[in-house]
Amino acid sequence: MLLAHVKGAYLIDDQRATSIYNAQGTWNFQPDIIDSQTIIAGTYTGLTTLNRVADKWETADVTGLEESCRFVEQDEHGIWVAHPYRGIFKVTRPGGETEVAVFDERHGLPSRLQNHLFKIKNEIVFCAERGVYEYDALNNRFVPSEFFNGVFGENAKVRRLQETATGDVWFITENEFGKINLTENGPDR
Repeated sequence: MLLAHVKGAYLIDDQRATSIYNAQGTWNFQPDIIDSQTIIAGTYTGLTTLNRVADKWETADVTGLEESCRFVEQDEHGIWVAHPYRGIFKVTRPGGETEVAVFDERHGLPSRLQNHLFKIKNEIVFCAERGVYEYDALNNRFVPSEFFNGVFGENAKVRRLQETATGDVWFITENEFGKINLTENGPDR
């Protein structure tokens, strides 16, 4: 078991915590979808990869992104990071080199502010200052989510989405919280 901590990352084994990455804070972990032996950590200062080699952990910072990476998800387009005050970042690794693209109002988002991202039904959705968006890879832009904006409205400030084991979605907006029950007749909240 891994523990994300303000002092880095720890391995919890047999009721003992051992430091495996000593840095200023780790938010989260997730398996790398490209390399099953690698774990990606969102930290206070960027992304870090963790690899267990024998009984030792090797870590490497992902270059090119030095923002707090609290909201991190991956899909076939890359590693996505949402920063509530700096926009949305897409990290790709063509040929092993890291490239970081920043997305903001020039790419269909209302602004760089109040951006969050979540994986729902194996798709990443981007909650912005106003409305919920999806990534259109063909045009390299964000487009309004018909489904979520149909549920919340185009100007809703959605701050959290969490899919349950049964496929329903818990949500937090600026004014309410609740659950979207997905039924055969569509969403019901």
